[in-house]
Amino acid sequence: TSLAAPSLTWGCDESKHETKTEAKAEIKEAKNARPPARPFRDDLSTYNETLWHKNGPWANDGIFRSAWRPENVLFKDDIMTLRLDDTKSSGREYTGAEIGSHAHYGYGRYEVRMKPAKNPGVISSFFTYTGPPHGGNPHHEIDIEFVGNDTTILDMTYYTDGKGYDPGKVKLGFDAAEEWHVYGFE
Repeated sequence: TSLAAPSLTWGCDESKHETKTEAKAEIKEAKNARPPARPFRDDLSTYNETLWHKNGPWANDGIFRSAWRPENVLFKDDIMTLRLDDTKSSGREYTGAEIGSHAHYGYGRYEVRMKPAKNPGVISSFFTYTGPPHGGNPHHEIDIEFVGNDTTILDMTYYTDGKGYDPGKVKLGFDAAEEWHVYGFE
């Protein structure tokens, strides 16, 4: 999977409020719940270790057959590539790659420009996550995923307090693995 140009805008949608005072109250309430990280935009043309960390070496629980390996996060020709290979690690037969932000973010707009991998058994994803490994927080997650055996379908899921929801799959009408596209959620 190759990713580029994620962006985040932290704030609220003022159009859903009748007055700016109501919008400011929403922002203040959110700020009191968790101090926000600063909004940023990174084109991922190089590794910015002040914003990101390369995950690994470790593996997820459950059905996953791969572990994360920092060496599989590669930068070449101004593009970040996340490599999947058959290197064994953490008791798994494959290793993949993942980067995560150092900061924790609240509500806002999250975007990524990506071209997912077209290969059976591979999942290319862009997601937000917080959970027990992050200071005992409850599991909250929002996912944009492509399953490699059919990259004409965008799969969306989210978790609130550990309970998963599947709002559905979107038939794109094109093969996402053939070109770069921007995906996001707010």
